[in-house]
Amino acid sequence: CCGMPHLFITFTANPYWPEITRELFPGQSPNDRGDVIARVFYIKLKELLKDLKKNDVLGKIIGITWVTEYQKRTM
Repeated sequence: CCGMPHLFITFTANPYWPEITRELFPGQSPNDRGDVIARVFYIKLKELLKDLKKNDVLGKIIGITWVTEYQKRTM
């Protein structure tokens, strides 16, 4: 159908993105709010996919697949 893949993109959440840190209560760390990290990651992932699929920032897309893995790291 689509041939061999031409790109492999890794998209990683940063727990210190401003969208995450401004939602923390005083004394909280991002690790205390995994729900906020997951929501912000999902929003940014949707924007990345929109840029790739609709805005053609890397060229015309004829096929796409992705995997989301969650790995909580304690600090």
